[in-house]
Amino acid sequence: MNREEYIAELEAKNGYSNCPKLQVLYQERRVIKGLEGKCDFLGKNVDLKSRRKEDAEFIIVYQKAAIELHEAFDRYRESLDEQIISANLVLRLHNASNFRLRNISVKDFLKSKKARNLIITAHCDNCDQQFEVVCR
Repeated sequence: MNREEYIAELEAKNGYSNCPKLQVLYQERRVIKGLEGKCDFLGKNVDLKSRRKEDAEFIIVYQKAAIELHEAFDRYRESLDEQIISANLVLRLHNASNFRLRNISVKDFLKSKKARNLIITAHCDNCDQQFEVVCR
């Protein structure tokens, strides 16, 4: 299994936890999924290279949706970082060559955010449900 296949397998394990402290994150993630769907639909239905006059309003709607998605994603990432720093999420470092994993500290995570090619997942500290693939 190569790195991309391993990450896809991990992402498929992202799930839902009933733990109350993570409900805001789940709601933010649902908003992002909805906005991604809206942007995909709008992006497939407009030709930005050869714009027509009648597409102007549609393009404005698409642009607003893209900005809204970007802002929602930024809020989600901030909330995710807050949950990690608050120790509501446990972090696991995956080694893409042999797929072993180990827990890492918040300090190591903050250092690793700048590194490339790391695979880190976040899990609920209460029920261990994998929440997100945090770094790729």
